[in-house]
Amino acid sequence: MESKNFPKSYRSTLTDRILSLTLDAVERALEAAYTPAGPAKKISLQGLNLILEKLRFLWRVVHARRFLSNQQHTFVCLKLDEIGRMVGGWLRSLEGRIS
Repeated sequence: MESKNFPKSYRSTLTDRILSLTLDAVERALEAAYTPAGPAKKISLQGLNLILEKLRFLWRVVHARRFLSNQQHTFVCLKLDEIGRMVGGWLRSLEGRIS
């Protein structure tokens, strides 16, 4: 994401928040990957899902403000949905192991 495509008044809010949440998502995924199966792993994955929802919302705002094209928005949405499906599958795989 290039912040130069955003008006100056939005650069320090939307772009910084999107970048920050993206890094938070990567950190949460790493935490989940290295956490043994159990309640802590489930909590990490649920937190990751929440971060993904926040990112979806912010990208919708960016698109509504017309700071990116329909093609760019479609690409981002497809990737976020793919990640969400992967996290959902990961959570479902834990259901039998966690009481």
